[in-house]
Parts: sequence; C-alpha cells; structure tokens
Amino acid sequence: MICSLAWAGDELDCATSQQMRLSLSPYCLAVVVLVGSLLGVACEAEAGRAGPRLRGAAAADHLLLSAMHLRDRGQLDESMGVIRGLLTEHPLHFSGHRLYMEIAGVSRRNGGLIEAEYRHYLSQDPHDGQRLALHAAAQLTLELTTPGPLRAASVREMERELAAAEADPKSEAWAHFLAYELDRLRRRPVAALGHLEKALDLEPRHPDFQSEMIPLLVRDGEFDSAASMCRDLLKSYPWRAWACASVFPRRAGDEAASEELRDAIIADLERIEAKWSRDATTLLGLETLYSELEDRRAARRLRGLLVDIDAGWKPPLSRNPYLAEPPGGDLDEEDVSTLERLSEVVEANEGDPWALVEALKALEESLPESGSIRSIYFRQLAYALRHPDVLDRDGSRASAQKAMMAQPDDPHAMNEWSYMSAMDKVDLAEALETIERALGILLGEPFELLQLDPGEAFGEWEIGRAESVGAFIDTRGWLLYQLGRHQEAERDLELASLLTGDGTVQGHLGRARYAAGNDGAAFHNLLRALALGTEEEGEVRTLARYLYDKQHVIPGGLDSLIEETRRQIGQDFARAAQDLFLDLPGGRAPDDAVRPEGRRRVPGAGPRPPRLGQEDFLLPESGQTPGDGEAGGRDAPIVRSRAVHPLVGQTAPDFSLETLEGAELSLSSLRGQVVVLDFWATWCGPCVDSLPALTELHASLQDRPVRLLIVSLDDSEQEVASFWKKHGLGLEVVLGDSDVASAYGVAGIPATVIIDPEGRVHSYESGYTEDLVERVSGEVLELLDDDAS
Repeated sequence: MICSLAWAGDELDCATSQQMRLSLSPYCLAVVVLVGSLLGVACEAEAGRAGPRLRGAAAADHLLLSAMHLRDRGQLDESMGVIRGLLTEHPLHFSGHRLYMEIAGVSRRNGGLIEAEYRHYLSQDPHDGQRLALHAAAQLTLELTTPGPLRAASVREMERELAAAEADPKSEAWAHFLAYELDRLRRRPVAALGHLEKALDLEPRHPDFQSEMIPLLVRDGEFDSAASMCRDLLKSYPWRAWACASVFPRRAGDEAASEELRDAIIADLERIEAKWSRDATTLLGLETLYSELEDRRAARRLRGLLVDIDAGWKPPLSRNPYLAEPPGGDLDEEDVSTLERLSEVVEANEGDPWALVEALKALEESLPESGSIRSIYFRQLAYALRHPDVLDRDGSRASAQKAMMAQPDDPHAMNEWSYMSAMDKVDLAEALETIERALGILLGEPFELLQLDPGEAFGEWEIGRAESVGAFIDTRGWLLYQLGRHQEAERDLELASLLTGDGTVQGHLGRARYAAGNDGAAFHNLLRALALGTEEEGEVRTLARYLYDKQHVIPGGLDSLIEETRRQIGQDFARAAQDLFLDLPGGRAPDDAVRPEGRRRVPGAGPRPPRLGQEDFLLPESGQTPGDGEAGGRDAPIVRSRAVHPLVGQTAPDFSLETLEGAELSLSSLRGQVVVLDFWATWCGPCVDSLPALTELHASLQDRPVRLLIVSLDDSEQEVASFWKKHGLGLEVVLGDSDVASAYGVAGIPATVIIDPEGRVHSYESGYTEDLVERVSGEVLELLDDDAS
C-alpha cells in the first residue's frame, strides 16, 4: 500500500491505487506526501462554468479546486496556468501558493529552486509574517519532494519562521496550519491537533481548515460536530463535498452522526447537485464523495452529468499525475481489478511455486484485452516458471515473449526476455538487438556506451531511472559475454555496476574480467558478488575459489575474505546513511510498490527484492542467495551489525514521546530500570518478522525492572494503531519522531538500543536475527545482576 500524508485542505487522504503501486519511482515516493486522492476533470478554468456567480474567497477557492482537478488528470501545464491566473488576481492566496509549490517542485524535479524562489521573496521583507510562512511552506515542499527523511536543520528553520509568522495577525492562522502539518509529519499528533484548533479559532470558516478538521473530529468520536462543520462547509464551498465522506458510516453498526444531521447533509447534497448541475468542479466533488462512500449509482449519475458538460470528459488518472503515462495508456477500473486479483493469487500461493504456476495459468482466460495488463500477467508467469523448484526455462522465456507481444514498446518486458535468453544461452543475437532497442526506448535515444559519462550522468538521473538503466546495461553486457565479446562486455558491466548495487551485476563483471584476462579485478568483483548475494552463486563461488587458490598463500580463506568484504560494504552503507540521514531516521522509506523496474522486478504482484541498504543497510549471510534466485528478497537472512555505536557508554538522549493511548512517556521517568528501545516500522519487513521474538522477549522480562518500548517510525499514527489492533499485540508502542531518531543516530531499522539503569547506552545493534530473545535478555539480565551487586 502506498500511504503518504496528504496536504491538508488540498486532498483528503492517501493515494492507494494499484497503478500507483506499479509505477512510482523512489524520487516520486516522497512526492506522494503532496498528492491526494481527489479525482479530476478537465475544467477550462472558469470558462464555460454554469452556476451561481462567485465572488471573493469562494471564487478563488473554486478556481483552486479547478486547478487541482486538472492536476489530477495529469494536465500539469494547464493546472499551472490556472494557478498563475489565481495568484495574479489574489497574490496572497496561501493555498494557491501551496499548489504552485507542489506542481512546480514535483514536475520540475527540483524543490530547491522553489525554496530559492520564496527565499528571494522573503529577502525583500524579512520580517513580514506572510512571507515567512510562505518560505516555511516552500522549505516543507523541498523536504517532501526530496528522497529521504526530513532534515533536522530544516525542521528547526521552519519552526523558527512559523513562530515569527504566528506573531503577525495576517499570517497567524496559516502559521498554525503549517505547524499542524509539520507536527503530523513528525508524528506529534497532540501538538498537531492543537495547532489546527488554533487555526480554526482564528478563521473558523476557512475551507482548508474545515476540510482537515472534519475527519479528525470523526476519528475522535465527535460525530455531530463533524456533521455540523460539514454542513457549514457545504454552504459556502459546495465543491468540497468530498471532505464530508468521513461523516457517513462505512458499515452497518458503525458509530456516526445523528440520523437527523445525516439526512440534512443528504438534502444539502441533493440541492447542490440541482443548483450546480452545469459546474464540473462542483459535480466532481460530489462524484468523489459518492465514490468514496461506494454509492455506485450516484457516482454513475454524476459521471453522466460530467460527460453531458464535456463530451470528451474521462475519469482522472488512477496513478500519480506527476508520472508519465505508462506503456499502453492509463489503467481503467477493470484493469486495476485484474491486478488486484493477480496480486491476491501471488500472495495466496507464495509458498508453493507449482500451485502459483497453476493458479496463474487459470487466470489467463479472464484477462482483459489491455496490453499492459496482459504484459504484466505474462511477466509474472515467466518469473513463476523460472522458480528453482519449477525451472521451466522454455516456458518462462515463451511467457516473457508473450509479454513483449502484448506490449511491444515496453522496454522492461524486452529487457526481461533478453536477460532470460542470456541466462539460457539461446537467441543471443536477437536478444542483443532487443535490449539495445529497449535501452533506446528507456533513454529516449539510441544507446552508445561512450556517450554516457557515469561520473556526470549518475547525479543527474533519478535514482530509480539509474537503477533501471543499470539493469538494462547489465543485460546487454551479459549478452555480449555469452557471445564471447568479453572486452565489450566488461565495459558495459563496469558501467552497470556504477548504476546499481546489485550483487549479480558484480558477479557478471567478475566473470567478464576473468574472461578478458584481468584476474585481480575479477576476484575483487566476485568477492563483492558473494558478499551481496548473486544469481548463479555456484559458478561465481567456484571461479572465486579458483582465483583465491591461484593468488593467495593461506589455504581455505575465501569465506573469510567474503565476510570482510561484507563488513566493509556494510560500513560504507552505514557511513553513507550517517552522512545523509543522521538528522532523521531512515524511517520514511519508499513503499515497496515504488521500487525501480529493473529486470528482477515484475510490477503488480509477487515478492519484491529489498532495496540494498534500505532496511538497516544489512547484507545477506555468506553462502546464501536471498530470495528465489534473485539479487535480494524479503526473506533474505539478515546479518546483525555489532559495530560500536558512538552513543555506547554515553548518557542516553532523553525524550518525551506519545503512546498509542495518548499519554506522554519520557525516558528520564524510567531511570532505575533497564530500557530496551526497538526502533521499528510497519513497512519494514525484518521489523515485522521480529514481532514474535519481541513478544517473547517482553514475556521473558515480565516482573523485572525492565521496560521494552517499540519506537514506531511510521508516517501515520493511524497506520500504527490499525496494525497493532489487527494483530492484537501486547507490546508497548511510542510514536517516534525525527528528533529522537536523530538523537540516537538511527540510520536504518530495526535497531535495538539497551539502556542501563543509570541511563547510559549499553549497546546498539542493527537488524534482526533469530537469537534476538536469547541475546537481548542475556544482556538485560547481566545489567540487572551488575546493578544488584
């Protein structure tokens, strides 16, 4: 699931469509924080709008919503045109500036330029509250459109500017609203709600503030208050009907506002539909509301009215509007439904490769005609047939070829078939032509190795695109190797190794260098391949052992060199993480569904390899290939890092965090007990895998002066609460934030910190292994014994 905090007042919720799961790149993942789930319609600004005449704030808000609808259809230039017109007429319209920042920062792929633009604006009057608030908003846009977590220095700067803006009556309300958003991102729900309430006290009828408060009132059980605010919002801003969705119960028996109030809202909606029957912006707000409430009949009626207004109208994008259209065009509802069924089949049969193959084959007859869906299906089937327990190479390659036929211009399908041909050593010349065509499509021009300067190009590409390019170039290099063109292969594979951290690429490069006569460099790459995990591990290890025996004097030391290589790579990743993320946790990581599409990633379904270095920057154990013959896997064994952390022996940084029950808990209040902190998140595979062990550890420490705290680094308090409720876990959770993760130098998770009764950090370890209970309980009991003596 993709779930990112939405801009309050612009969108209502988090984007969860299947197609977003297929197509988001890591760069755009942080961007989903800014993108909501509104459906959009092509509104020609105000031209052709029929309905009551609007003035002042209502006219500006209507124009803003029109721009948002254009954005949600991917019409970014048109949307920007509307926003520029809005700001020309209303230069201090704060929501207009916010939408401008979002569209410009995301579509131009450079939030830094937006921040610089508003920094210049602030420099003209550094003490003006509105300019201070706008620059703080631009900084927030920069942070959210930049991969990785918020930086502590930027957070402090935003806090300083917002505090100054609060002192200016012209900007006080917006300063509180921005502080609300910032506190939500930092997982400080109590403080966030306080800021939103202050903003509403200052401007009780502001549509952004009301739209954000309504679902929070519902969350807190204040149903009648939420319904009353909804009715008030609809009076002045009927195009924001979607904000009232939370007022209605989703299931029979759910708590809700009084029936009298709900009936009044329904009557309001009927009057709005009649009064605004020729206004696309308002009708779309109603359609969005009915769609969220799963009232299909009402939603279809509204869509019919929209088509009557504009015969060319079509539903908005079911994906992130900032991404280019995928091969084969956007997915419709049937396509998305098929992908969901495909995903369910894969999950249901994940542990039985043969059952998965049979279940996938049973789906073929029900596939829609959509070329993109058929391509995704056949690619998934190709991977299932290549599982080591099935290993139907011919069938796998034939399925990959069907994927190419279904989607002839999809470079990823072409890459996968070419790579399978390289592995199987068949159709090599045709596969080489195919991968070169795929590279041309991916890069937008014919691929010529000498025209790519990796030292310059890598920094300019998005990370996801570079990873995909790296996988494609690896395929080309491996085909050249199989064709006996070893020196050409070495050049390709060296470039691929610069673009991706895949251990299989290192193995390919090592074998190509050996074939070209470069034994020393070959051995170095083979070591890295075995340390990272690689396909065809047997061949790689055999060659590495041969070269070891040929070059070294100590017999049987290959495994020791692999372990040392793994340690060095782990240190490199930890150092890079420290440099990049020390101010904040590695907690706000991209969703699994937005990983770059290389040859080993079948979008839409199936287990996915982890991002190297993301989940605690840990590596597979020696001699084991993670996943099912892939270069990494969710179930890959994890090595726990015991490198000495700078905090060990130092006083543990104090904190005051909120529990899921809403109470405040400080570390200083636990002095005299051993405290075990486990930095954790619901999206982290090893973290979830560790839950049974953490539960056992909690039970083993009962009746002792020990406190085990799960420090959640999730983006959403609600997501954590739902996860904990669903799984019935009895562990104590506190909602971590950027400051505590920064203070503890958390570069990746899971991470376990043991604090002695005097408040000093006794140990810090990263990762999860099966001996967690034995190891941590042993350390804790040792501390308690020392304290007793």
